[in-house]
Amino acid sequence: MVIAELVIMRHGESLANVAYQAAIAAGRAETGLTGPDAEVDLSPQGRQEAAGVGSWLAALPAGRRPQVVRCSPYRRAWRTWQIAADASGVSLPEAVIDDRLTDRLMGELSLMRSVEVDQRFPAERDRRRAAGPYHYQPPGGESYAHMHDRIAALVADLHVHYPGQRVLAVAHNAVILLVRMIADGLTWTDVAELARRQPLGNASVSRFEAITSGLRTTTWNQPTGQRPDA
Repeated sequence: MVIAELVIMRHGESLANVAYQAAIAAGRAETGLTGPDAEVDLSPQGRQEAAGVGSWLAALPAGRRPQVVRCSPYRRAWRTWQIAADASGVSLPEAVIDDRLTDRLMGELSLMRSVEVDQRFPAERDRRRAAGPYHYQPPGGESYAHMHDRIAALVADLHVHYPGQRVLAVAHNAVILLVRMIADGLTWTDVAELARRQPLGNASVSRFEAITSGLRTTTWNQPTGQRPDA
């Protein structure tokens, strides 16, 4: 038995998203961000987006609403769910934190843009180039390959514990891309090109339908301002 479907929602716009875009627009390497990545909160726009997710949830037919909710422990993801659930006005399952849904752990390079790392830590730039983006592991952090393993373990556990049920997860860009990689048997090159061509929007949803062999993508990067798929 497998789950009926897995819907993954990206968190609303965060203060880090705002800082990164501001740094890019100003031509600065540094974002000015400090503190643990896990504690980065939503921006005002992100809170509005989360409320919009609530409207999207309310518009789902009763037979399409999630029966199980799993959430990243990061503040921006947890707040997205809290706001969305409150704004929906419908009965929803209580969300359970799952550490395997965390964003990629960057260790000593947390909250830094790649260009900042290249300028401040040229040895890490060289290590990344030598290992390749998929296998590079920041100091104290994890590679995408390591992240792939924890996401694959999570998906396998969902199949075991929630067969036939509709599962919703609130997580991060990298998590969603790796689920797509697992579901559709893509290479990392495929995923990187997909991310370049169609960046995942904040508060977007992607749906993965269960098949005998696992999952397959049926909806990708849908803005929650749109009507849910029939």
